[in-house]
Amino acid sequence: MLYRGGVEKRMLRKFMGSEETHTVFKAELLGLSLAMEMLKGKTLVQSLTIGIDSQAAMQATGHRRAIPG
Repeated sequence: MLYRGGVEKRMLRKFMGSEETHTVFKAELLGLSLAMEMLKGKTLVQSLTIGIDSQAAMQATGHRRAIPG
């Protein structure tokens, strides 16, 4: 969800399929991707907070070079 001034402005969802074929890690990364998609094209953004509680997802986004995944 995208909030501005405490008011929900936009929400994106993506159906991934069954729980048997996807992991929580994949869902966390998809959530980060959707957050970036909502921000694409926004101008004059002075501050930004993205909440995530997955150590693995945070570490995965910290890499500066592309790796197969």
